[in-house]
Amino acid sequence: MKMKIFIGLGAWSLWHVCLLATLKGEEVGIPSDADLNIAKVVNFWQVREKKVQTFKFRWEEQQTFTTGALMDPSWPIGKNPNKLTLPSRDEAFPAKFELVVAGDKVRYSHTGVAIGFKKGIIPNQLNQSVFNGKEAKSYYEPIAAEYGTGFISDDKTNPDVKTVSLEPILRNLRPFHPSMGFATFASMLDPSVFRLQSQHALVRGRSCLILERRPTPPDPYTERFYLDPDRDCVIIRSNLLLAGKLVYELDITELKQDIVWVPVEWKSHRYDRDGRLESSITANVTDFSINKDIPDEEFNIEFPPGTWVKVRKGGKIVEQFIQREGGQKRLITPEEEGASYAQLLNSESGMAFQVRKKHHSYLPLSCWQARAC
Repeated sequence: MKMKIFIGLGAWSLWHVCLLATLKGEEVGIPSDADLNIAKVVNFWQVREKKVQTFKFRWEEQQTFTTGALMDPSWPIGKNPNKLTLPSRDEAFPAKFELVVAGDKVRYSHTGVAIGFKKGIIPNQLNQSVFNGKEAKSYYEPIAAEYGTGFISDDKTNPDVKTVSLEPILRNLRPFHPSMGFATFASMLDPSVFRLQSQHALVRGRSCLILERRPTPPDPYTERFYLDPDRDCVIIRSNLLLAGKLVYELDITELKQDIVWVPVEWKSHRYDRDGRLESSITANVTDFSINKDIPDEEFNIEFPPGTWVKVRKGGKIVEQFIQREGGQKRLITPEEEGASYAQLLNSESGMAFQVRKKHHSYLPLSCWQARAC
């Protein structure tokens, strides 16, 4: 259904008329004036998000880091207590990812390098996270530590949805989702937040709209999105700027048309504040599906026996336990704080010796990459 809109309407009235039709799932006839095309962008994005009910993606990345990009001796002692230089030279690492989404439910899996405060770079660590609509779980397998680590929380989203590696997919398929998205209808229609530039830009031979998101305190960053109007305003490039300097750029170099246009290849580069390259990523989707049935079991994690699990509620740890065979738990009492993993594993609840043994701390690389982590 096409709606005729008269130019005599004020800009805000026009935007809200268009938005009302968008919320009803109707296509809107938009004037060609560039200042009004943001309503068309909202329409394309909202229609695409409604079309895609479920999706599953698997992809591989080649991640290259320059010397000291992951840990630099100049960093504060809390971030690099042993003054490590990681990597010690420019180095590339493979990584594999999986993302599964059904409504609000999310499953994320990443196998790649992790960073140890003691031992440096640890290759091929698996970490998984899920949100099943009620609670969130995550698991980090024991690559260098002697045990796997698990978390259960009452968070109302998957803890990894803001990971930078997910942006090419989620920003195109879930732009307005409360936890997975990066915009709202209100913010898109607020010219102090989002603005379409009057000029277009050529990206690999395609004339693209330039949508700019201005800094909104406390976020100091400006973002520019390059939208292909011939492919339903899909984002094919984005730049992140700090005080006018480019600090991150993403290029979606290939898309395939399924029910909607979906990204299947992309590249990204991250720079320090002086413009020096810190890291680059080349990604290739190996498999994807749209609107296929996804069983609820996909959004659960069964912790392997021996996993040290922490339960958080309201941001506070309220319970800890060691996962045992057959779904049994070895509860850790407050009096056992400081006991070693071996002491906890080989005793019953409340019976561990109070002997402190330090544990190494590891963070998945995807968490280090995420700006919001």
